Amino acid sequence: IESIPDSVSHTITLMHSVPYTEQFNNNIAEYFNYMLKQYPNLLCCFGGHSHHFEVQTPFPDSVPYYICGCAETKAYYYFTLTRDSCSYEIIEV
Repeated sequence: IESIPDSVSHTITLMHSVPYTEQFNNNIAEYFNYMLKQYPNLLCCFGGHSHHFEVQTPFPDSVPYYICGCAETKAYYYFTLTRDSCSYEIIEV
């Protein structure tokens, strides 16, 4: 992808709804994954529409997709990102 500067070494994506959920057009899920893999070192993906906490790996590449809860759950993810990993805990308030 031409528009990414050479200095970018890793990628994190944010989206409303992740593949294979009710709001995602699953006819394009494989192509969507192919396009994401064009970015350098895809570390993880974040989505939220489903309103619950879940970690999925919907594709064979094992990139984690973190689904976030809603305000009603009174909790949030706390992520720790390093150059090569993404870890988390769920904080309840």
